[in-house]
Amino acid sequence: MKKLIATLVCLLAAATMALAINEDKPKGSQFFQEQNQDQVAQEQSYQGVVGPSGTVERDTRGPTPEGSLGSNDTRDTFAAAEAVRAKQSLRNADNMVKQASHRSSPLGLAFIALGIGFLVAIGAKTYLDKTCPGPSPAKKNAQF
Repeated sequence: MKKLIATLVCLLAAATMALAINEDKPKGSQFFQEQNQDQVAQEQSYQGVVGPSGTVERDTRGPTPEGSLGSNDTRDTFAAAEAVRAKQSLRNADNMVKQASHRSSPLGLAFIALGIGFLVAIGAKTYLDKTCPGPSPAKKNAQF
């Protein structure tokens, strides 16, 4: 056990020392900017925004022929059919939820019983540790 603790302490010390390596700057070195402010301003002047070119008509779709997918009557028909399908899907989902809530799961009850049994065992162990005397100390001169 002592060897394990000593090994862990050595590994921990080596890991913390590896993070602490910090090289100092050479003597006489100075900080200098790679570019001065004039060079930075000149580079940024090239990063302008390009404005819009040309104009666009307000309504680019044009007139739609009757009976095509773009007409209002067809769109209304598709929207109504989609609404009916959505209501049916919601009804089916509600029915499935109601059916699932009526069924009881034996697996769920088994997990609940297992959890209660685990808590009872922990409580019993804690109670017995407090009320019963501990184990008698082992004899030092035991011969096997």
